[in-house]
Amino acid sequence: MKRTAAECGLLFVAGAAKQPRVSVVADQTPRERLKDFVVELVARRAESDFPRQCADCFDEVIRPFLDRHSRKDTLLLPQMRGPGKMLVHVLQLAVAYVNHGAAALDRAREQLDSARVNENRLKTRNWFAVARDLVSHKHELFNDIKTTTWTDVKASVHPPFEPAPLDDDDDDDSYSYTGSLTDEVVDCFSAAHDLVSMTSGDMYAAGWDEYQTGFRCDSCERDYDPMEFQFYRCETCLVDYCPGCANRQENFT
Repeated sequence: MKRTAAECGLLFVAGAAKQPRVSVVADQTPRERLKDFVVELVARRAESDFPRQCADCFDEVIRPFLDRHSRKDTLLLPQMRGPGKMLVHVLQLAVAYVNHGAAALDRAREQLDSARVNENRLKTRNWFAVARDLVSHKHELFNDIKTTTWTDVKASVHPPFEPAPLDDDDDDDSYSYTGSLTDEVVDCFSAAHDLVSMTSGDMYAAGWDEYQTGFRCDSCERDYDPMEFQFYRCETCLVDYCPGCANRQENFT
């Protein structure tokens, strides 16, 4: 089955001599691959052209990756934790760069640093500090950028991005809602991992905001709204199953 480099989290071209790479580990989940990629990328946040690198990364890797793997329209990584916070800043800088250009971002940083010096504060050391300050002050370059959901992020780009299409020669239809199982579900079932009984309320209380209104079964892809509805979760693969689909695991072992 053919897979693009972006799907596997393998490629980011930000200059011939600068290519962050995510090593391929057979049992890594999409969440883990994205986390590793983000950590590798943000090590460069002090470089002068980091916003351009973020924009290249967004277009070449993150956008097609999240179009494939985003669950419940999330950014896949919890936004209140380290790598998730980093991803938000990467997306903010990427969208600001695409919408307004490098010159506008450089001017905004110069103005910010000048104001900080006048307040007897140090200049910004990296682009994440720039993004935090400009977002908190509702700067015009960032004020219309929304990162609550993956749809919000794409809608913030002018003109909005369309979902990345499959390659013409890619015969993988497992990501469309056709009733077939995704590779992730098949691999999980085949590995016979333990499934833990959960409710959406349990997940939301544990800090997973995307479960606030229910959950989606990763096998049949039906949405279940009641917070008290019991489902089964594989903590190894981070996938959820309704009771009916959880029983299908025995067909793969």
